[in-house]
Amino acid sequence: MSAPSVISVIDDDASVRVATNNLLMSRGYVVHSFASAEEFLASSHLEETRCVIADVQMAAMSGLDLLISMRARGYQAPFIFITA
Repeated sequence: MSAPSVISVIDDDASVRVATNNLLMSRGYVVHSFASAEEFLASSHLEETRCVIADVQMAAMSGLDLLISMRARGYQAPFIFITA
């Protein structure tokens, strides 16, 4: 049996983070949640993350900016964008 996939959720809205986190955990995923793209980039979870779910519009660094930054670093995991 393989280990569950790790998904990182990045959203500056706490209620969205909690709801997404709870949904994914109920389906058996390991989830790490972050309030900003910068917080995610500074975390120790980059290498283990197999999918990123990110808000498109965040204060300092948008979800799209995060994708561009991660691709520039060679990070190829899929990104799913959410927006209001």
